[in-house]
Amino acid sequence: MPHTQFSVADVSACTIRGTIVDNNFGVYAARASSVPETRGVARQPRAVAAGLKRITMGKLTTHVLDLAAGTPAAGVRIELHDLSVNPPRLLAQAQTNEDGRCANPLLQGSSLHAGHYSLTFHVAEYFRSAGAQLPAPPFIDEVVIRFGVASPEEHYHIPLLVSPWSYSTYRGS
Repeated sequence: MPHTQFSVADVSACTIRGTIVDNNFGVYAARASSVPETRGVARQPRAVAAGLKRITMGKLTTHVLDLAAGTPAAGVRIELHDLSVNPPRLLAQAQTNEDGRCANPLLQGSSLHAGHYSLTFHVAEYFRSAGAQLPAPPFIDEVVIRFGVASPEEHYHIPLLVSPWSYSTYRGS
């Protein structure tokens, strides 16, 4: 299906086929008809007022912060596994950039399904490469976060705040 970019103002009265991509409000499925003018509708795009349904493209992202140094953790190796199958299947491997983030979402769009997943962060490897003196074996070698995706059309952001002695995570935005 072709995609056409419109601004909110352009959506007021035109015949469209395909999908409206509105930078301020998201993506909307369009029907082949004229979109009526919707003057006076506050706080919603005209596409919504015209009865078009919002289509969201879910994604899975992460961010790693080194709490011991107070900086983003650059160079952390990450693995994503699908736990909905037996044995678990490796879906993606990535490494964090200088901002502690992966360059691209680990999963997005139709690749993100409802189910159980795990993220493995190889943190002892990261701390050793940063010059930290870790015992053998390290107190925390890998951080494995098991989580569920119930609504794959949503954005799942899983930050990791980590030091050689502790870690924390939450569902971010």
